Order: sequence, then C-alpha cells, then structure tokens
Amino acid sequence: MAGWIDRWIDPNRMPEGPRGIRQARIVVVEGWLGLLAHAILGVTLVLGEVPMLPLIEVAVAIVLTVAALAVVRWGGQVEGAAWVLALSLALTPVFQASVDLGIRDPALALVMLAPFAGALTSGARLATVSAVVGALGALVLFGLDVMGLAPEPFSTPDEAAGYAIVMVTVGSALSATAGVLYAKHTRHELVEAEGQSTRLDAALRASEERYRSLFDHIPVGMYRSAPDGRVLLANATLARLIGAPSPEAARAYNAIDFYVDRVDRDRFRETIHRDGFIRGFETRWRRPSGDVRHVRIDARVAFGADGEPMFYEGAVEDVTAEREARLALHRSEARFRALVQRSSDVVVVADRADRFTYVSPAVGPLLGHLPESLIHTALVDLVHPEDRDRAEAFLAEARGGVPSASVELRLRHTDGHDVFVEGAATALYDDPAVGGLVLNLRDVTERKRAQAVLVQSKRQAEEVAALKSTFLANMSHEIRTPLTAILGFADVLAEEVTDETQGEFVGLIARSGRRLMDTLNSVLDLARLEAGRGGLVEERVDLGDLAREAADMFGPAASESGLVIRAEVEPGEHAVTADEAAVVRVLHNLVGNAIKFTDEGSITVAVRTDRSGSPRVQLVVRDTGIGVDEAFLPRIFGEFEQESTGAERKYEGAGLGLALSRQLVDRMGGVITVDSEKGVGTEFTVSFPALVAGTEAADDRPVVLVVDDNEQAREIAVHTLADTFRVATAGDGEGAFAVIEADRPDVVLLDIHLGLSISGEDVMRQLRDTPAFAGLPIVAVTAYGLPGDRERFLAAGFDAYLTKPYARADLRAAVARATQARTHGVAPRPPTPAEGAWDEDPPGGGVYISRAGPSSVSPPARSAPAVPDPAA
Repeated sequence: MAGWIDRWIDPNRMPEGPRGIRQARIVVVEGWLGLLAHAILGVTLVLGEVPMLPLIEVAVAIVLTVAALAVVRWGGQVEGAAWVLALSLALTPVFQASVDLGIRDPALALVMLAPFAGALTSGARLATVSAVVGALGALVLFGLDVMGLAPEPFSTPDEAAGYAIVMVTVGSALSATAGVLYAKHTRHELVEAEGQSTRLDAALRASEERYRSLFDHIPVGMYRSAPDGRVLLANATLARLIGAPSPEAARAYNAIDFYVDRVDRDRFRETIHRDGFIRGFETRWRRPSGDVRHVRIDARVAFGADGEPMFYEGAVEDVTAEREARLALHRSEARFRALVQRSSDVVVVADRADRFTYVSPAVGPLLGHLPESLIHTALVDLVHPEDRDRAEAFLAEARGGVPSASVELRLRHTDGHDVFVEGAATALYDDPAVGGLVLNLRDVTERKRAQAVLVQSKRQAEEVAALKSTFLANMSHEIRTPLTAILGFADVLAEEVTDETQGEFVGLIARSGRRLMDTLNSVLDLARLEAGRGGLVEERVDLGDLAREAADMFGPAASESGLVIRAEVEPGEHAVTADEAAVVRVLHNLVGNAIKFTDEGSITVAVRTDRSGSPRVQLVVRDTGIGVDEAFLPRIFGEFEQESTGAERKYEGAGLGLALSRQLVDRMGGVITVDSEKGVGTEFTVSFPALVAGTEAADDRPVVLVVDDNEQAREIAVHTLADTFRVATAGDGEGAFAVIEADRPDVVLLDIHLGLSISGEDVMRQLRDTPAFAGLPIVAVTAYGLPGDRERFLAAGFDAYLTKPYARADLRAAVARATQARTHGVAPRPPTPAEGAWDEDPPGGGVYISRAGPSSVSPPARSAPAVPDPAA
C-alpha cells in the first residue's frame, strides 16, 4: 500500500526524514478519501434533483482536492496541500449544511476530522486553525437557526440519514487510514530513535574513553583543584610530577604544599582571580622526596553565581630539563663570548655580502680600529691593494663551502704600516646562532719576520758553505803540493843519509808529514760527509773478519807500546750491510785511539750479538787506558773536540777521528756509543742491523709519515717516534704524495699550513678521494687551537687532531691510537733492491726512512747521550 501511495509523491522532492514521509502519505490518503467522499456526495445530489448551489460547492471541493494532490505529486509541496485539504474538510460540510439542513445537517460531523487531519499532516497550527474555522461555521449555522433564518431544506429525513451514513463511513475510513499510517510511522520512528540513542550512547562512551585516554596519557600534567588547594582531579603525568603513586592517590595532596616559595602561590592566585586565567606561569615545586622541579602552569578559574572561585583547572609542564638546557646554553654562550672577546686572534662574522656584522675586540691591538667602527666594513677594504685579488678568491672559496679555507694577507693598520695575518674561514650561514661567514685572523707578522731572518740565514749559511768548500779545495791544493815534495824528499833522504842522527831527523820529517797528510784527509773527508758527498757503497761485510784483521794489523804498534791486543769474536756469522772501507776506517780510528790513550794493559776488539736481544751485531773496542771524564762524554763526537787542551794538552791529534767515525756510522745506518770511566778505561760500541740467511733484517713496525714545512718540527717528530715507528718525512704536499705512493705509510701526521704549497686540508681531501688511500688514518698536527677548530678539522675528514706545541707522550699516543684504530688497509709496497731496506737507528734513537736509497741520505745527527727537547 505504501508503494501505491508513494507514487503520488514527487520522487525528486521526497520529504526528508520519516516524519516528512508520513505527513506526505497522510495528505495523499486524505486527498483521495476526500475526493471519493465528494464524488459520492455529488452523485447523490444529482440523483436527488437538488438545487444547483450544493452541486457547485461539491465541484469546488473536488477541484481543490485534485489541486492539492497535483501539488504533492508534481510540486512536492506537502505543507500547502495539507492546508488546502484541512481547510476544505472544515469548510465544505459547513457550506453544505448552510443550503440544506443547517445546524441539523449530519455532514457537520466531518468538521471534527479537520483538526485531526491538520495535526497529522502539518502540526498544531493547522489543527488550531481548522478547529477554529469549523467551530465558527457551526456557530454561524446555530445563530441562523435561532434567529429563524435557517435555509429551506431540500433533503428529506431519510435522505439525511443516508447522508449521515455516508459521512460516518468516510470519516471513519479517513480516521482509520490516518491512524494506521501514523501508528506504523510512529513505531518506525521509535525504532529509529532507539537505534540512534544506542549509537549516541556508544559514541558518547567512545568519546569519554578517548578523552580519558588523552587525559591520562598526555605528556603534560592536567589537574583540577579547589580554592583551598585540594587536588580534585589529576592525570598520570601530574601524579608522576608531584611524586604521587597514582592519579587517585594524587587527590590526597594539596597544591599549596607544592610551592617552594609561597609568594609564587600568592602571585598565582592574584593573577588568576584578576584575569580569570594565567599563561606561562613558571615556579618551583617540591616533591615529597625533597626533589625540586621547575614547572610552567597554564590555568583558568571557574567562578560561582556568588562570584567566588569554585575551582582551578589547567595544565602543568615539567620544564626542569628545558630550564637547565637554557641555562647551559647561556653559560656556554657567555663562556665562548668571553673566549672570543679575550682571544688574541681577531674573530669576525660577515654576511653574504662580506660585510662585517661582528668584530671582536682583538682588532684594536691588531689594526688600531674600534670594533664598532668596522661594522658593515668589507674585508677587502682593509687588505693591501696587492693582496685584494687573493682575498676575494679566499672569500669566494669560503662562501662556496670549502672547509676552513685559509690565506695569508697584508692588512693596513690605522697608522699606515702593514700587518701580516693568517686567515681561516668557515661558512655558517645556516647556523641560526651565527648566520654568517666566520673569519679568524691571526697576527703572523713576527713569524714572517722570523721566516725572513731564516731565509737570510740560510742564504748566508749557503754562502759560508760555498766559501768553506772553496777554502778546503784551495787548502787541499796549497798544502798537498808542498807536502808531496816534503814526503818525497824525505823518502829520498832516508835512502841516502847514512848518519844515524840525521836519519832520525829524516824519519821525524816523514812521520810529521804523514801525520799532516792524515789530518788533511780527515778534514776533507768530514767536509765531504757534511756536504752530503762522498758516497758509500753498501755491501755484505763480516765484522768478525774485520776485527781479526785489525788486531793483526795493530799488533806490532801495540807491542811497541807494551800493550796486548786481541780479537774476541763470538762463534757464528756476523754479517751486516755496510761500506767495508768506511767500517775499516772507523775501526782503525777506534783502535788507534785505544793504543794512543792506553799506557798499560790491553786492548780488545770484540764482535758479538746485541745483548738486549735485538737483531743487531756489535763491534766493540775496549781498552784499559786513561778513560774519559763524564763531563766530556756528551762532546766526545764533536769536531775538533779534545779533553786536554791548551798548555795541559798531552796527546797529539786534531780531534777529528771520532767525529768522522760518527758521521760514517750514521751514514751506514749504524749506531756508535761510548762508555768510559776515568782511570779505568773506555769502551766504544758500533752496532749494525744483522743480516739473516743472506738477507737484510725485516722491520715490520708501522710507518709514520710526517708532513711539515718546518724542518725543526719534522726533526722533533722523527726523534719522538723513531724508537717505536719507522718515520718518513716530507716538507710539502707534493713530497707527501710521492712518499705515500712509494712507501704506503700506516699513519700520516699532516700539518695544516704548508707554506706556499697546497694546504694540509687539500692533501687530506685528495687522499680521501683516492680509493687506495681513502682509509689512511690522517692526524691533523696544527697550531690552530681556537675553540671549534678541533670539531672543524674532524668534520673536514681528519681522524684525529693534535695542537702544537705538543708533549712527546701526546704525539706517541695519537699515532698509536691511529694505527690501532685503522680499519681500511693500504697495501704496502715493499722496497726494491735499488732502494734498499729501512735504515735503523739506535735503541732510544730511532729509524729514519731513506727516500733516495741508503747510499745518499743520512739520518739526522744525534749527540750521545743527549736527547732533543720535544718543546724545542
């Protein structure tokens, strides 16, 4: 049935909701029943031959009903149709009664249905209007009847009864249909309402659960407290903050007791009562355990009808860590600001246009400017005109992100003189704390002056060396020429003179001439060694054979002096790599000195293995002579050094033999030491690396490359490390690459500033970009020691960082850590036969790696037993 009724409702304008559909359906049913009732009434009137007026009234009612149904079907106007039908139902019976039976007409019973239909189809207003219209119509008919003005009826009592039956039937059908539809729709609405209520209850419970979960788990303390401080409500975060075991237990606490300073509580109450809320209120709370926490409170107050506060509620955030971090940041900023303000280096921050936004106070002593006077000044404005191109290139490189770009520039002082500075730059444009290019400017004027002095001294030394060579060459010529004649004629006279006394004189002349020749040769040999000339030819040498030969050769001289000389050679082979002629000369110098300085006793020439267990062979010359005073031992290997001098001099000699021996031993990679006691005797020990099974002894110690443009710095590093590591050196970047390619070091100690060569950072970056050396440990050894330099160099790619000057222990430790932490191997390239093996130094001395083969490079000179000062 509902489907048939719905066909009379506009499908494109279907009412919304069950109530609207119900009203539309009742309007349709009401219209069709009214149309049916009017149709029956009209047929009855026609058959009864009644006057025309009732028929007209029925026709009008039928037209209005059809119009109402059309409006619902094709216009969707349910409300308008309801008004038409309800008012038609209220007025039609009145009009019908007014032309027939008047107040006694049974059709008036239909008037009672009008308010009912209006209530069902529209609402209370239409029901009221319909009831009023029907009542007024009935009152009018009653008044007419009382006044005798009632119309002349044309219906008989029997016809009136028939009309009554029809009216009752139609009214009952209309009421029943409307009731059924209303009941059906009411039940449906109740079911829908019940379902909606169930869904709303579930949504409400879910919302409450979400709120409770959010309330309990939000990382901010939430609370509600009474004006007297009692905690009424608290979440888990607040419970943890105040030290309560649970949110429920927190209700036993009083907020007033939290405040470390009750004045803060009074300020809180005063502000929140005045403004109704408080934001960002910071104070200190104390837990029951005594722990003090810094908190930030956002809260509001709820007032009652009497204007008194009912409760406070809000959020409490623990900002202890934030406050400590903020204080630490402030302390750090103050500390670094103090460092920058007191640093002797000038620290400058420049914007992207290279204009200064900050200048440290050190600019005053350096350039004579006030810091504030240089704000918005460009660096190039202070640079010497000849250096501006280099300054602009330096700034462009730094802006491009090149880590720690560095440069040397000349800046103009306010009094007009030039100041040499060394500058380093780091781009920190994206750092909100800096927001610019940081420049460090260090005064290197004194260093430049010292370098100029060194260059001048080097030039003078070279000139002196050249003059010395010229002098020695001339002296050699001028002395050898007459000396040749002296020795020649002495030999002639020795053959021709027969007088014994004259023969002694001739022998004295010959011996003195040969002594002078030996002295001259020693001076010339020593000069050649110091100049790097006089090449040695290394070969396999058996020290045992040389010891025996020396004992045999000096036997007659020893016997002549009343001494005993003997050779003591341990069993086995005692082969080393050395220049045999040089070893023989050293041995002869030592044995000759032993004979000269021994009045009685013996001289021993011994060969043995190193007693410390190292793979070395020792050549020992021991005597029972006069010995050497302990104070003279440090100078014993010096040139022209003699213990007895002046008028007290007792022994002949130029003091060159031991100096020449030391030079020869060092050149062959050996070690010569002396041990002596005054009045007891002296023992000289010369040691060389032993050869095993015909090959040179292998040295598998890690190789360290020291790259520094300062020769003294390189020598200090060699002396510091050589007892534990094999040490190679290079004075610039190009030399460093050559050594790394040739010797594959395990660690590189790299100076940052390499003079006019490429910088140490450039060397490091090129090594990192080379797959074969990308994992090579590189330690930055530099004088850059300002705050942040260490982090900057490590971020640039260095594995470790060491500032100059350094302690020897620090350098050894840094190299040891670098070798132990090495993760990427660099395959070593073994030395070729032409290059020779590693040259070893004495225990406590060290190893110096020869770059051009053992025959052309000497280790740095060392004095026994002194050790270089690491701070030098």
